[in-house]
Amino acid sequence: MIISKRLFTVGRSNPNGAIYSEEMVNSIINYFENYGYILGQEGSLDNGASIEVTKVTHQVIELCLIRDIHLFARIEFLETPMSRKFLAYFKDRENEFVFKPEGTGTIDPQTNLIYDYNIIAVNAIKKSQRQSQQTILNKNEDR
Repeated sequence: MIISKRLFTVGRSNPNGAIYSEEMVNSIINYFENYGYILGQEGSLDNGASIEVTKVTHQVIELCLIRDIHLFARIEFLETPMSRKFLAYFKDRENEFVFKPEGTGTIDPQTNLIYDYNIIAVNAIKKSQRQSQQTILNKNEDR
């Protein structure tokens, strides 16, 4: 099963308050083009810095910027036990989930712009849980 989802809008605050600049989005797209894949799971990363192979349910197979402001991903569900289990639940509840990037980076406390961002995964997160579980960011108090 392959789906297309909007990950976020450039220059607009996401649910945790962070803002992705066009430069940061281009960096994410370049990372994807250089490495060829980004994996994902249901829910946020447990340890914040890596994805566990046993929890992988899907992979990003394409990233594109539409109208220069919307980052979209084509997401393919894999043939794994965890993926089959998740898909059985997801198919009837797709509107309850958003697909959001998770990674590490720094956020400017004055502008909320993210910089030095490293994408780790694009995860399926329940809309009700997305505000507190999207990205690990360090507030840069020196800026």
